Amino acid sequence: MRGSGIAVFLLSAGAFCACAGLGSREPAAIWREIEVSAPSETVLFKLTLLAVEGQGYPVAGGTDRGAGTIASGWRTSLQPFQGAGVRLRAVVEIAPSGERRFKVRARVQQQTNEALVAPLDPTRAEWKWAEDDPIRAQVLLQHVRSALEGTTGG
Repeated sequence: MRGSGIAVFLLSAGAFCACAGLGSREPAAIWREIEVSAPSETVLFKLTLLAVEGQGYPVAGGTDRGAGTIASGWRTSLQPFQGAGVRLRAVVEIAPSGERRFKVRARVQQQTNEALVAPLDPTRAEWKWAEDDPIRAQVLLQHVRSALEGTTGG
């Protein structure tokens, strides 16, 4: 009887550890992609940067025009309930795909605030990874496409 009690305890402890680890690792990326025409990669990069900013993502030092990458800062929305507050970060990659043609792919990373005590206090937030938001990524790409209209036939 004593051995089975230890087994139940170990199983319970293992289940607790597995639950505590949920959200501690970044999930697999969910990318959305479009192909566009642009006068140049420089013009496309600048318009993409404006689209990222226009969607409310803070543009931090995570831009590399030479590599064609933009990684925004976190856009935070705190809520008064555990798990309801989120923060989002946009990541965009631009690559040439032909003469004046480019592939633009984006993902929007997401984390939820799991703080039970003071969920509106950003200094006490407990951020846990959640699945990427592909709808927000697609909206961002549509803003890029719209910004290009009239530059080369978009």
